[in-house]
Amino acid sequence: MALNLANHTTSEGFLESILDALEAAVCVTDSSGRIAYVNRTAQSRFAFAIGEKLESLPHPLAAHLAGLVSAGAGSLRHAVFDGTRIEVHRLEKADGTFMLFALAPAGPSSTATGDPRQLAELRFDSEKLNALGGLAAGIAHEINNPLSGCIQSTQLLARALDIVHPITMKRLEEYGIDGERREALSIYIEKRGLANLTDIVYDCSQRISRMVNSLLSFLRLKTFRVEAASAARLAEEALWLAQHDSALKKAYDFRAVRTTIDIPEEFGELLCDSQTVHLALIGLIKTAAVKLHERRQTDPGFEPALRFAGAALDADTGRLLIEPNAPIFGQAEEEALRLAWPPPTTDDDPPWLKWLALARHILADRHPGALCVEIGDDGIGRLAISLPFAKPWERGV
Repeated sequence: MALNLANHTTSEGFLESILDALEAAVCVTDSSGRIAYVNRTAQSRFAFAIGEKLESLPHPLAAHLAGLVSAGAGSLRHAVFDGTRIEVHRLEKADGTFMLFALAPAGPSSTATGDPRQLAELRFDSEKLNALGGLAAGIAHEINNPLSGCIQSTQLLARALDIVHPITMKRLEEYGIDGERREALSIYIEKRGLANLTDIVYDCSQRISRMVNSLLSFLRLKTFRVEAASAARLAEEALWLAQHDSALKKAYDFRAVRTTIDIPEEFGELLCDSQTVHLALIGLIKTAAVKLHERRQTDPGFEPALRFAGAALDADTGRLLIEPNAPIFGQAEEEALRLAWPPPTTDDDPPWLKWLALARHILADRHPGALCVEIGDDGIGRLAISLPFAKPWERGV
């Protein structure tokens, strides 16, 4: 088939007509993020325009591409953002460095390279995770059933030990226990601290019940849903899930890490999807665990600790801080937080690289939040998460 080139006086014009005919959107920017070229698909689908800076455009994808430009992507990178597959090419020209972005709807294999062996491995991992999830959910349900009986029995026992309760007084009268015998029984219960013991059993059972329900919620498939969530509860549940990760306990001795949660009661609720934020927090905790373990390998006398803290950035934004007691977070971790998801990693890269990239994707791409490394006055870096506070009407108040 012959092409009629009569209307194309230059090769550039011919190339431009080809790019305009593509279903994929094409965008080229200079090193500052200013758009130097867009094809018709990019104009119509994302409202990109030549001469505009990516960071000033309203489409959420534009801000993500601006981050890739500022991070200086490599010669070729694949990423996925909000259902859009991104291919990034870095172009070195005589008049400067340019970034070419090819944007298309993400397919079901958007995170794979196309290698049949890798696809088979991904399918195997997916099936294995599904099986493990079903097993964990089944065990959690089995724990919940007897636990409900424990909680109910403890409540009945507490009432039975309260001898001034009307029902208990009636039973004591039926059994002929009154006067001095009732007083002696009351003294015995008080001296032995039986009422306090039932309170302890009840509180522990309730805590186990909350944790089991958190595990079930984490395992349960559900759609992305933004709602008000307690920052302290998010930290507590993510920490509990991480503490019961067998790999962290065996490979990195996470049980040796002293953990504390210092989030004041007056700290407001955060607006987020709790399930995906749990996933992000677990990745950050695992990263800290690996780094603290590495520190212990070089300093056997080091006693690792990890602290969760909460602070308001302003009236609309809350900050959740993950603070280790050693300088384990720095430039390498900050660079990892600039990677698009999924990151272009190899088998030689540390596992925390993916954990940090996923956490940033969840908090900054899927939420109106941010994640960064902050270096304090003591030289110790901490992970800082920013998420909007829930308004009163969003808390159901």
